[in-house]
Amino acid sequence: MALVSACGNWIGDALLYPLDTISTRLKASKHHNHHPFHFALSTIQSDRFALFKGVQLSFPAAFIPSLVYLTVYDFGMKIVSHYVTKYASHDSIKLAFPFFVSSMAQFITLFPYLPVDVVRTRVQV
Repeated sequence: MALVSACGNWIGDALLYPLDTISTRLKASKHHNHHPFHFALSTIQSDRFALFKGVQLSFPAAFIPSLVYLTVYDFGMKIVSHYVTKYASHDSIKLAFPFFVSSMAQFITLFPYLPVDVVRTRVQV
């Protein structure tokens, strides 16, 4: 299921990459008096292939975070469930720890994702 989700994320990112490039260039532009539609049209007319510059970085941006998240989440759930079953007598506490484990996994996922995203944004400008 995670592989299908990562593939969907990758395909969607690759299809919407030109729009993301135009948006990034519009945000980075120093001219504040331009209309977004005219800016997008001039960007497309200047160099169509430049809109896809850096699209190859969408693959690691989609799959690396999914792989890291699943690895950390699975490992964290095993460790925490071992200690909860060993030391806790309440079953209600078992419902709370997936939230904390998933938050920790998402936080750790940011470390490999952010550098790829920064490089991808810099290539777009």
